[in-house]
Amino acid sequence: MPKKFLDLEEEGGKVKVILDLLFNKAFNGSKKSAGLLWRIAMFSTDYLQKLARDKPEVIKLIAATQHKWPGFIGPHPDMDKRSRELVELLGVGSNSEIKLHSKTRIWSQDAYANEVALNYYYLFDTIKTRLYSIYAFSQWTEPLAAGLCLPDDSPINKHEWRMRIKDLPDLKTPIDQDQWFDAIWDFILEEYKGHPEKQPVSLFPNKSPDDLEFYYYNLWKLGEHREYHAEDQGHQKKQTPGTSAADIRSAIKDRLKRAFTTIF
Repeated sequence: MPKKFLDLEEEGGKVKVILDLLFNKAFNGSKKSAGLLWRIAMFSTDYLQKLARDKPEVIKLIAATQHKWPGFIGPHPDMDKRSRELVELLGVGSNSEIKLHSKTRIWSQDAYANEVALNYYYLFDTIKTRLYSIYAFSQWTEPLAAGLCLPDDSPINKHEWRMRIKDLPDLKTPIDQDQWFDAIWDFILEEYKGHPEKQPVSLFPNKSPDDLEFYYYNLWKLGEHREYHAEDQGHQKKQTPGTSAADIRSAIKDRLKRAFTTIF
């Protein structure tokens, strides 16, 4: 018998771990896990929609801080219409740290640099929220659950990293943006062993291809256009591998920072 009833409002991290386990099994070909993940998503979204229609005040504050919201899509246009109506009813994104529009246009979530920048924001934000929730109960000496964000051997499990993420400010000013991005870039450098310009397969030869595909980006794609920058600019007669690596690494950083400051 359990010592106390399960308090689901305190179990958010564990729920996320369960969903990650289902996803990993489905990703590896388990149709049963895929079906269970689908059912959880369907039931959860259905309950959220009913809650939004009948008691929107309960979740409006949550919705305002999000730039996306669970909803149904389908071949019938009325399905999309109902989801769009709920987005407007709840005011989704009205108080989100993410800017849905840049000064000139709507930024694309499909752009690779934007995808990477959002991924690291979500990672840091998830861990920041998690650390605040357990602040009163531990000093974060235990690793974060692998399913919560990254594998157990990730630098994110280091005490100094968790302290740095916990102390990040709200994203309100350009100075806040700089603090967040500096932390993210330092984390990327540690995560990729100082060489984000290299292919993950060359950095982690002992990891499985599935792990590399799931946890690591091919960041070199964001800076490969600078591979011959020193030679093109006349700084060197012939580009050296070390200079190319430094130029690509610098271009990756510039591209990610541009994406981050566009989104936030």
